[in-house]
Amino acid sequence: MLGIQVGGVLPTAPIMGAFPIQPGGVISLGASYGDVRVVGMTIEEAQRAVREQLRSLVKDPVVSVSLIEIGARQQIAASTWSARTEPSPWEATAACWSWA
Repeated sequence: MLGIQVGGVLPTAPIMGAFPIQPGGVISLGASYGDVRVVGMTIEEAQRAVREQLRSLVKDPVVSVSLIEIGARQQIAASTWSARTEPSPWEATAACWSWA
């Protein structure tokens, strides 16, 4: 999870807060700004990548990136329901784990 704060962005679409790293190593800066690939980068490299992403949309963005959480484990729950004629009419399946 990265903490990102950007000055000089659109007042109606601020960039400030905690941004989870999505599967594939990208962070979403929102609909106005798009996604940035940060997998395998240092904090400084991620900061540069965010700045480069925003330069075409915002004049002179001031970007600050910090590491909030490392190696976070996120649980993704999936349920499957199926009708049965046995005493238990519903079946639920388990959860799987992914590493961010």
